[in-house]
Amino acid sequence: MMMHDLHHSLRPRDKLLAMGAESLTDSELLAVLMRTGTLGQSVLSFSQHLLDRFDGLAGLLQATPRTLQSIKGLGGETRRAQMCCIRAFNARLLPTVTNA
Repeated sequence: MMMHDLHHSLRPRDKLLAMGAESLTDSELLAVLMRTGTLGQSVLSFSQHLLDRFDGLAGLLQATPRTLQSIKGLGGETRRAQMCCIRAFNARLLPTVTNA
């Protein structure tokens, strides 16, 4: 099912804004960041595929740019750069969270 087919309350971005990030699954959070799916695959389906392929969010964030490039839908520089930025944000934030 494509995003435009979903009721507004079920769309990840709308759900995020209405109910907060904690209400979203990992695949929904990733879908918000990815913004679009691939040809014939919704962004939610694509996001879940990535999480399954890498055994979850931690595995996805640990993947190298070269590994990400081999995945259909992540071949473009923009999406690989997004994943690298998310990993960098996580690395920068983690020490401050563990020291709090």
